Amino acid sequence: MITFVDAFASVPGGSAGRSADGVSDAVRMAAARMPLTCAAAGRSATLLFDEVDSTNVVARRLILDGGFADGRKDSGAGVGRGFGQDSGPGSGMDDGAVASAPDSDPVPPIPVAVVAADRQSAGRGRLDHAWTSRPGESFTVSFVVRVPRAVAADPQVNGWLTMIAGHAALDALRALVFDRSAGGCASGSAPDRLRLKWPNDMFCDGRKLGGILTELVVPPAASADDVAIIIGIGINLAIPADRLPTPQATSLQLCFPDLTERMRRSGVSDSAVTSVSSSSPDAAAASHDGGAARSSGYDADRLRDAIAARIVASLRGRLGRFVRDPHVEAAALADETRSVCWTLGRPVEAHFADGSMMRGDAVALADDASLLIRTSDGILHTVRTADVGVLA
Repeated sequence: MITFVDAFASVPGGSAGRSADGVSDAVRMAAARMPLTCAAAGRSATLLFDEVDSTNVVARRLILDGGFADGRKDSGAGVGRGFGQDSGPGSGMDDGAVASAPDSDPVPPIPVAVVAADRQSAGRGRLDHAWTSRPGESFTVSFVVRVPRAVAADPQVNGWLTMIAGHAALDALRALVFDRSAGGCASGSAPDRLRLKWPNDMFCDGRKLGGILTELVVPPAASADDVAIIIGIGINLAIPADRLPTPQATSLQLCFPDLTERMRRSGVSDSAVTSVSSSSPDAAAASHDGGAARSSGYDADRLRDAIAARIVASLRGRLGRFVRDPHVEAAALADETRSVCWTLGRPVEAHFADGSMMRGDAVALADDASLLIRTSDGILHTVRTADVGVLA
């Protein structure tokens, strides 16, 4: 397992993130307010801060400061377990290895850790776009995974790592919105309302719901065979229409206004709150106080926890299969992505890091996850890194 270690000098962002005590506070706050995520990732591998500059920055500095201890290097307890999977009270889950058919090769368990914040003051998106948030309005969570260096460095398949993150987010949102057993929305809502825009955005009803930024970090004490990938995911949860950043944006509340009420009626996360609270007096008190404050309105806390827990589960399964056989999984991902990609078949405008721009039609998704754009002169261009906006 990989867990957060409190013994380092400083962690950036907010009063909860500047000391080892702040990390301990973040673990306790996560236990109280993100019980489903703690059950999925492990309590010692789930942090919730009140404010940070950026959850990706916090995760990166935790890695570089030695804030992750890799239990795979230990003997005895923790060997072969998931990332931060606790065996103590409140973990609420077993090892989290992905189930496989009896006659198939087992899917390697992919450990996942979580850094969340109520507010981030200096979040950045793709091509250095700003992403700020207010408490209760946005999902600002980073997920840390470790994958083989050979996979992360292979240009034929590494483009799919960001797409896997997008699919995991889509899995989580679709499960909550459309699964009636989880309080999903009323009949008449179609799953294809939620789509992916190449390469890193989530769309609902043709408007941007959220975005993803993936970063690769080489841990200082890591095995030469492994690297860490930070997956920062931002989702507009409860932002009213008059405060959306652009006219092309939307929020989960605007798209599905009764979602958290349906979750409450179906009991989503109630059992997990009870489980964590019963094992921790601090968590019980915090959960009770926080629950009273969040008992009415659009319950962004409950929604963040439910989404993050489902993303952890989806990442673990998808990355496990991908790491086992990346080229086979890349082909399957290409087919899956083409079926949910909002960008394909539409006129687009691609903005590149050097300031240049290209307009054309997004005509295909290549096997390496790059986008093929045909410009007005008939030339087909391969785009691997760009901010691609849909024009119509």
